[in-house]
Amino acid sequence: MIHIITGVETFIVYGAGHLGRACYDHLSQQGFDVLAFLDKVLSHCRECENVPIIDPEKNNIPEEWLKETFMIIATNNFFSHAEIAREMFDLGFQKILYKRNIILYESKSINNTLYDKIITGESIIGEKFEIAYDFMPIIDDMMVAKQNGNSVIVKVPVECLYFKGKNGTDSTPFVLSNPFINLYGAFGGLKVEYNDFLEHYHLTKIPESDNNDLTRVIANRQNIYNSMSMAFNYDPEFFTRHPIEVRWDNEHNFFIVNDGMNRSSFLYTRGIRALPCRCSVYDYEKWVNKGALKPVIDYIMNNKILNLPTPIFHPYFLLFPYRHEGVHITRFEAILKFLKDNEIYLNEITIAIFNASIGYFSQLFYKAGANVTVYEKDTEKLEILSIFNKLHYCDNIRLKKILLGLDKYDIVIDVNFEDGEYKTDVEKLLKHVKKFLIFENFEKVGTPLMPIIRDGRMKYLTAINK
Repeated sequence: MIHIITGVETFIVYGAGHLGRACYDHLSQQGFDVLAFLDKVLSHCRECENVPIIDPEKNNIPEEWLKETFMIIATNNFFSHAEIAREMFDLGFQKILYKRNIILYESKSINNTLYDKIITGESIIGEKFEIAYDFMPIIDDMMVAKQNGNSVIVKVPVECLYFKGKNGTDSTPFVLSNPFINLYGAFGGLKVEYNDFLEHYHLTKIPESDNNDLTRVIANRQNIYNSMSMAFNYDPEFFTRHPIEVRWDNEHNFFIVNDGMNRSSFLYTRGIRALPCRCSVYDYEKWVNKGALKPVIDYIMNNKILNLPTPIFHPYFLLFPYRHEGVHITRFEAILKFLKDNEIYLNEITIAIFNASIGYFSQLFYKAGANVTVYEKDTEKLEILSIFNKLHYCDNIRLKKILLGLDKYDIVIDVNFEDGEYKTDVEKLLKHVKKFLIFENFEKVGTPLMPIIRDGRMKYLTAINK
């Protein structure tokens, strides 16, 4: 919503220091009423320029101020503005004006223009103010590197990256469809079978006129790998200056890699799980999904959550601590590879997931094309899962409380996050499995198991072949 400044607006100034007093002077000179200063530190002074100074955490703010009065954040540290704006929003303020240091919005923000004119004392009559909560997704320099016209560079988790097939229709997860990963992993010292070289060779054939042969192709890729290694070690910003080109798939709600297979594969084999990518502003805003973001933030803040079981593949939460999936090959990726090796294709199967937590597995399998159902007995946990599903455009995942006797699924997954406190009821779940039961095996259960992955913290994640 856009508001046009007419001259009848009232203001509150956050910050009673030098910049705050300058804002007061400039607004007063134009005939605007400044009702109060908000300042946690200087509230003991009680007033400034005959205007009361209020501590926003200790004083009750009148309801009409929260809804109708404009707040301008007047602190010299522009990098703290987004955080302050978030605090004021939580207190109930609806019209918050602050300097956006966020590179994504810098050149196009009408609010920045209004802010600058107040600071410099220029007339603001007729200027526009956008009533929108753009401060909610706090995007710092770790997430957005720069803006260039209508595009932005942002770090995108590999879970969000997909490749289109040669026919232009099928999309497959980045970690499954990229023939360079194993190749560059081998160059980096990882153990890779000879067949992986052949797979790369067959998937990346070049014209016959180029005298295509395996040795020459591999040597060419080795040279590319060496160049990227040099950049990674001596000029890491190279990959930000030359980001991976992606676009948002509006049907499936993930990013498609248009260009950058070499760079993305290399960075992944170096343990980088959030890759520098370039997309349009429109595509970035689709990923942010602002309308569904606030309930997730409210849940985390209201419950004072300091970390989560699994990552949230969203720009707001890229730096948010999580307890699991912090290894290079995650359990999701290990299961993907296991299913591929057994010639099980996600778009042809049904999956049931137990103990879904915030939905990491269910959302990723759903986006990869599987028909997903989640079982959770706890109503509150189902409600929490629902708000995370909406954030990731996964509203169509079925959420159920009771497993009925006739319910059967190709794959049943039971991944426990509490390190042994919960034991999978193997015999019970096997009754509902058509192909594989996948679970964390904390002890031998008397059934032949196929190990999928193991790291220093987890027991074997295993599968039973029905």
